[in-house]
Amino acid sequence: MTDVEEFATTALRGARRTLLRQGLRGLDQIFRPQQAPTFKPPTPRNRAVLLEIDHAIERDCGLSFAMLLPQCRARRFSRPRMLAMWLARQHTDLSLPQIGRRWERDHTTVIHACQSVGAWRHEEAHWRDRLCREVAGRIELFRGAA
Repeated sequence: MTDVEEFATTALRGARRTLLRQGLRGLDQIFRPQQAPTFKPPTPRNRAVLLEIDHAIERDCGLSFAMLLPQCRARRFSRPRMLAMWLARQHTDLSLPQIGRRWERDHTTVIHACQSVGAWRHEEAHWRDRLCREVAGRIELFRGAA
């Protein structure tokens, strides 16, 4: 018997002993097939707010939704994208992964975007503060009309 075979045999014996000692508790969880995560699509209200965010970013930054999707890290694209993610987090009840999927990003990117925009808003007289207030104001007007 080779070293690898001996190691595998020993490991299997140990695993068998552990299972028997625990009375096969949780065996159904170990061998249960994994279910794919289910994602709920945005509600019509959330979809409408997301479209308004896209229009506001396009009006104020001159960037269409399609221009925010590529993996470009240039400030011209990344900062309006972060602002859009922050606005989506503030004005919808979407989860972080749902917001991330909207812009083809991970939920951790959304967390970073929200923290960054939060920091921008606390800088004095910065253009992003003005932009945040104006875009958020338009979304509030839109939500009030709906």
